[in-house]
Amino acid sequence: MEPADNTSSYLHIGDTVSFYAEGSVSGFISTLGLVDDRVVVQPQAGDLAKPPAKFRDCIFKILPMQRYSAQEQFQKATQTTKSMPDVVILQKLQTAAEQEKKTSQLETEKMWGTRVEYG
Repeated sequence: MEPADNTSSYLHIGDTVSFYAEGSVSGFISTLGLVDDRVVVQPQAGDLAKPPAKFRDCIFKILPMQRYSAQEQFQKATQTTKSMPDVVILQKLQTAAEQEKKTSQLETEKMWGTRVEYG
């Protein structure tokens, strides 16, 4: 990985971007809010000349891939309602989930400012 070259036009980890789609449907790519993680193009919301009123929904931060498997396992185990969960197993899953979160955070900090490479 290369150190950050802030004078270039390359995309870097940590950059904030917005996307504008052009084609049969044109418009800013946006989320549907905090609860819904889908992205959409809503041409009626605005265009390049008049950006959407909720432009914050069109802003994305470039981050490295995160790990979520242990966090998902812990979440599933805490949502189990058919039987009493094993406290020892829950504690181990929680510890693994917290460690996974810290590892992802450290990885993000380590990669911050590096140029994004494709492929």
